[in-house]
Amino acid sequence: MTTINRNPYLVGQIALSEGLLTPDRLDECIRIQGSDAHGRALGEILVEKGYLTPDEMERVIGIQRTRFGRVSADPERGGLFGQIALRLGYLTREQLSECLREQQQAGEQSGSSLMLGQILVRKNYLSSDRFLEILRRQKKEVARCSGCGAFYDVHDRPAGAKFVCSKCNAVIP
Repeated sequence: MTTINRNPYLVGQIALSEGLLTPDRLDECIRIQGSDAHGRALGEILVEKGYLTPDEMERVIGIQRTRFGRVSADPERGGLFGQIALRLGYLTREQLSECLREQQQAGEQSGSSLMLGQILVRKNYLSSDRFLEILRRQKKEVARCSGCGAFYDVHDRPAGAKFVCSKCNAVIP
């Protein structure tokens, strides 16, 4: 489950990152909001001042509302490769755990690590076609935040949809 971001300035941060607003104009609107007796939202002030059009504000809100689940890249859970293989039903958790143990033991014994995908193919848990499919999906279906490095499962993301990182608030294209 993803959480709703409670950052009161997120609308302004998104508008800045999208090149719709200057830092000076954002600062001005934040000051206005801070002294506003009616407690208006920052977005309302940005539109009222003419710094954002209603269409631009809708675009910013769309980015703010779009959510994708974070994916663990933790090597102990199989990294991105292992998580995608599990999601696709190409292997069981037991098979993944067995191969992760083998990967760890090989690293401890020889000092070099084997790639999880190599072990899965060698043990015939994955065909070479499925191995290549997972690699392709890993590039297309996982987005990485440039701000903090968090990974997101975006396999069902509409083309061109942007969203905000739930960890650091960076906009992810």
